[in-house]
Amino acid sequence: LIDSNACEHLRKINFFNNMSGDGGCDAFTRILRRCSKDLVDVRFSSTRAGRDGSLKIASAIMDLVFEGTCSLIRIDLADNTFGDAGAQKLNSCLNCCYDLQYLNLKDCVLDDDGMISICQSLTEDNVSMLQFLDVGGNDLTESCSRRLAQLLQKTTSLKVLNVEDNELRSKGIVHVI
Repeated sequence: LIDSNACEHLRKINFFNNMSGDGGCDAFTRILRRCSKDLVDVRFSSTRAGRDGSLKIASAIMDLVFEGTCSLIRIDLADNTFGDAGAQKLNSCLNCCYDLQYLNLKDCVLDDDGMISICQSLTEDNVSMLQFLDVGGNDLTESCSRRLAQLLQKTTSLKVLNVEDNELRSKGIVHVI
């Protein structure tokens, strides 16, 4: 698949629960770089990728979006180690994903700064179709709760917000609701 032209016609890539680590990220990055504008759904989750591999995936997605070679509707990157550096890369491209409806960043080692950055991109006027956001299992505290609240107010299309297994506490939840 990596060395063929088959990637050019892919609409959906599901590579999940493979425990492939950083080596799998290298291979998946090469696949992403061969995709075209037909690609609308990327699921690269539960791979247990480390920070380096996750950053490669974030960069490859950023390249796809900035080159205008795809119009992603669904991005599932759960259970990988993006951290703040990965959040910054994702932030750079999310506000260009005009048709994005589904974003899963559960268990991605995001903290408040990363989440604030992502929320900022998602509240841009050009990202108005988001219906599902999962940021559960990260390191979020009440410090990012105001930005989450702004996201809820601005993104009226949002139907599902998962924030379980964080440290938002009572004060943080008050801001969100």
